[in-house]
Amino acid sequence: MKKMFIEAHKMTREMVEKYGVDYQAQFGLSLSYLLEMEEKEMLKELTGTPKQIAWANDIRKDLIEKFEKLEVADRGVYIDMNTKLSPNARISLSDTNIAITPEIVTEMKNYMLETKTDAKWYIETRSEVILPIIKKLYIDEMIRNRFAETGEKVQIIK
Repeated sequence: MKKMFIEAHKMTREMVEKYGVDYQAQFGLSLSYLLEMEEKEMLKELTGTPKQIAWANDIRKDLIEKFEKLEVADRGVYIDMNTKLSPNARISLSDTNIAITPEIVTEMKNYMLETKTDAKWYIETRSEVILPIIKKLYIDEMIRNRFAETGEKVQIIK
């Protein structure tokens, strides 16, 4: 992120020198541009039929927007834009509790973008609310990490 701010300042200085634009406004535009480019680079190619991929790309874009709406003011987590959870809110995963913090939300968004490359996954989760998706991703990541650390098979019993 620090590199991105440095690059945004560099771009802004060039624009101010060349066109005499307002520094603060141009910095905001430069930073937005760099963030958008970084996000596009993060998106991996999806697998599936051409129709599935086109549909899943739209769904993935909507999901990213939902994740970003959760990452809002005062480090709180918002659900469905109406209910606010405190940063210490807990959501039960049978015998495991996790705090849904902005850091977890960001981590799960990045995990989704990095590991979920099958168009079918996005299509199957298209109608779910964002919190169950976060829970699924969290469980999936816990299983992968536990398997990577111990080599044992992990089974989820509902």
